[in-house]
Amino acid sequence: MVMKKKTDPVLLAMIICDQIIREEGTKKLSLLGLFDRVYSKKFPCSHSRLHVYVALTEYIGTANCELKFSDDSGNVITKLNGPLRFPNKLTVVEMNFGIKNIPLPKAGIYHFDFIVNGRLIGHRKFKVEQIKEE
Repeated sequence: MVMKKKTDPVLLAMIICDQIIREEGTKKLSLLGLFDRVYSKKFPCSHSRLHVYVALTEYIGTANCELKFSDDSGNVITKLNGPLRFPNKLTVVEMNFGIKNIPLPKAGIYHFDFIVNGRLIGHRKFKVEQIKEE
């Protein structure tokens, strides 16, 4: 994967949370329950639902985007992709990736990577910890 260059969009935010709500009147977003890790007593397990919020700007045209979730060895667990349209460089394009039942095979460090036109634009670590049973 090629690292980003000056002609790539600028990543403003990449946030993992429980829920994203858009207020009807103002169209403002509320991100609820921000987190960077989850806990489980046993593995494999799955996380029932999470959202990844991504905001980009300073790009013109259509871009091919991909959100990849992988383990620390680089094994891709899930990915979502599709085109994004940027009407002008001042536009902030916001995305809400809702992911249900994301598989977590073992405790450890996982990664969310956001890729635009084949280039890595943003990266978030995501920790999965085992809770000791009593």
